[in-house]
Amino acid sequence: MRRIITMNDNWKFALHRGFEPMEKEAAEKLDYVPVTLPHDWQIASPFNREMTPGAAQG
Repeated sequence: MRRIITMNDNWKFALHRGFEPMEKEAAEKLDYVPVTLPHDWQIASPFNREMTPGAAQG
């Protein structure tokens, strides 16, 4: 029997602009917001028409 399991509920997101790994305690202090999937991490960033195209734009 096939069973469908949804993984789309109860996700939270916090933007961390650093490149270094975080300790668990530091990650727990970030301001998380509820999100639904699919989610685009960059949607939380301000739109910048002058931004040079590249990897930073996703």
